[in-house]
Amino acid sequence: MINYQQYKQGMSQMLFDEAFTLHLTFNFNRNTTLETAKKKLRFWTFDVLRRLYGRSYYRRNPIDTIYYVAFPEYGADGNNLHLHAPCRVDVTKAIEFRHIAEALWKKIIPSGSLYVQKIGETADDLKRVISYDLKDFRINDYI
Repeated sequence: MINYQQYKQGMSQMLFDEAFTLHLTFNFNRNTTLETAKKKLRFWTFDVLRRLYGRSYYRRNPIDTIYYVAFPEYGADGNNLHLHAPCRVDVTKAIEFRHIAEALWKKIIPSGSLYVQKIGETADDLKRVISYDLKDFRINDYI
């Protein structure tokens, strides 16, 4: 039977193997449930895909568009939910993604903010980001 540490190490290795290039932090700046966060993130994803690839975005191979894994984190008070997500974007759309991602999040969550940061070039940079994202990791608690 797999234990928590093995599961977390496996998740870390899987994320590392994906060679993510961006780190996203989705802030709500209001009380939000995890279920609501999932719905809002889904709306944002569809909006971004539509903006980048047009109405037929769903015909594209998802791995060739935007790929992320989001991890919830609660602030010190236990109520300030925000999401951390290592992300990979199609190279041909990376600049455009950075221009529209934050504005679309603000449209969906007017009180919120989205920070898009480039992950450094080294393997250690990616490991640091993944380690940070997994600090509050719970099994089955990712999007």
